[in-house]
Amino acid sequence: MMFFYVDESGQTGSNLFDLTQPFLFYGILSSHVNLDLLCVKKIEALCRKLGVNELHASSLGYNKIERISEDIVQIHRDYHIQFDVVGLNKRDLSIIEFFDQVFDCEINRAMTWSGYRTPLRYEYLMKIASLFSSDLCKKAWYARINPNDNESQASLIEVCQELLNKLPLLQDDRAQQLLGDSLTWAIKNVSELEYNSLVRSRQNRLLMMPNIVCFQTVLFSIYERLKQKNVTKSSKNILVIDQQSQFNKAQKQLAKIYETASHSEFPIWSLGPGMPILDLKGVPEIFPEIKLSSESSGLMLVDLYLWLATKIYANDLLSFNLKNMTSYLFKTTTYQEISLRALDEKWSNFFKALPHPTENQLQTAEKFHEAEELLREKFINIF
Repeated sequence: MMFFYVDESGQTGSNLFDLTQPFLFYGILSSHVNLDLLCVKKIEALCRKLGVNELHASSLGYNKIERISEDIVQIHRDYHIQFDVVGLNKRDLSIIEFFDQVFDCEINRAMTWSGYRTPLRYEYLMKIASLFSSDLCKKAWYARINPNDNESQASLIEVCQELLNKLPLLQDDRAQQLLGDSLTWAIKNVSELEYNSLVRSRQNRLLMMPNIVCFQTVLFSIYERLKQKNVTKSSKNILVIDQQSQFNKAQKQLAKIYETASHSEFPIWSLGPGMPILDLKGVPEIFPEIKLSSESSGLMLVDLYLWLATKIYANDLLSFNLKNMTSYLFKTTTYQEISLRALDEKWSNFFKALPHPTENQLQTAEKFHEAEELLREKFINIF
């Protein structure tokens, strides 16, 4: 059995373009013991030492945190705490969701299966992303969250047309052809994309918000920790989440969806060959609990850890003592990032590591390409 405590930083809801908070971060504290029971007296002692009612990092600031740095390290050591971080670039999310919806080969008949359901997807995503200005990102996102179909579709057409005009900048004939045909199809068949369909219900609308997109990766990080610790499937694990009214219900529902999927006929899922695999087989059960940070020692601790982690990410200067503390606290920390930069780094390395294809493989690829083009032409010729 394990206990997890989750907090977030940089929450701006549907506003992805707050320049003061471009990233959303989740911090995940994990331990084999219930910190909300066993750590209460130690946290209360630290509060008395600092003359505060609760540990809230942004209120404490560097000086007060430094005063309790040795105490925090001792707590970390005593309870074998581990800490992980998930980050999401909000601006990039607007582009990623645009690509996922507009170029989905199951909807957009001008897009090839190989261009969307294999790692080539990330090559084309990066090429489209390079054409986005800040204004175009905003227009694409507001089209996505606008519940008025006519207004949403009109905005989406403008985005697609502007990208179409910029395609010659790519200097890649195949990308210009495939992406150009797909954008043209999108303009001619904009209603079929259902680009703003998720905003029609509050529950589905939340699924495309940064908080819930990022929370999916939080759950994957938790599953990975459970695997590392050899926690059995029958174990009942507690996930304590900081209370905030907007996303708590959706977070609990998402955890339930994955738990149900782990018992389904198909617990292992992938978009296509060579693509990331979501393996929920044998995932232990997780019981989410919503608490106020003032009522949870674990949440107070993860708030402090996450605040320090975001300062390090922002390259803020830490004192010698705080550097020593964080180097110890974050010794086993994993960081996962949802961003174009992270995707580019991962998949650029993937393509570089591919072996040179054999003659037979090239011939097979050519035949597959021809078959895909014949299928595409049926739809391209319509418009």
